[in-house]
Amino acid sequence: MSYKGIDVSRWQSEIDWQKVARSGVVDFAIIKAGGSDDGFYTDSYFERNYAGAKAAGIPVGAYYIVGPRCQTRVDGRFDAQRFIQIIAGKKFEYPVVLDFELPPTWSRAGNTDAAIGFCDEMESAGFYVSIYASDISGFMDRLELSRLGQFDKWVASYGREPQHVKVYGMWQTSDSGSVPGIRKAVDTDIAYHNFPEIMKRKHLNGY
Repeated sequence: MSYKGIDVSRWQSEIDWQKVARSGVVDFAIIKAGGSDDGFYTDSYFERNYAGAKAAGIPVGAYYIVGPRCQTRVDGRFDAQRFIQIIAGKKFEYPVVLDFELPPTWSRAGNTDAAIGFCDEMESAGFYVSIYASDISGFMDRLELSRLGQFDKWVASYGREPQHVKVYGMWQTSDSGSVPGIRKAVDTDIAYHNFPEIMKRKHLNGY
């Protein structure tokens, strides 16, 4: 079974979450929490998107984008600690996600160390973590996929199913979706696991 979702950030501006829920086309939403690509920050719409989606009964996850200097295990752990600060006290039915698309391609080994450090830190804190990246420019060009087998993956591949990554829990299918209640284009996703059941049964992500 699969589930239809979206991922959103401040770029979508105000979202009418009740209208999104009534549309029946969205089963879940992954919300940007913040990142380290422009200093350490919380996305300016994170709190209102989280509250709005929850009030509308839409299951949610969260993501954090790391900056280009996240190239060591220590860097990854520090970014994870910042992510944990932002999402503290909240409950997520879907994964909390490392967004890995900015570190340089020449640092694949270091990038992978950073991703592992990030994920280890999140798991130690009781979270179900996933890694987001593009199928080719991310998982192939920036990371050593063979070292990341223990972690779930959310793969961006527009127009066709992922070719490089063979096993993944979510697929980002487009960056130009249209959903009632959202005035701007939005990323669309498909999830292949019953994540809410996993989180509640295993007491992860605040449950």
